[in-house]
Amino acid sequence: MVDEVSKGDLNRLIDKLIHPLIKGDSRFILVDSLLHAMVERNPPLTVRKFIKYNLPKIIEALMREKD
Repeated sequence: MVDEVSKGDLNRLIDKLIHPLIKGDSRFILVDSLLHAMVERNPPLTVRKFIKYNLPKIIEALMREKD
């Protein structure tokens, strides 16, 4: 019998795999967002979470690159 994997399990796996990569290259924020969106399958929630959590990180990274 196959155990069912929850959305939370998948999201934690994505975080574990992708977050270390973000530290080296902020472009992985977009990969992280896309993978979480695929798990959640809820576009309005995905957009709200992206704006709240990831957009500020992207803006900060762009500002660092500009300086």
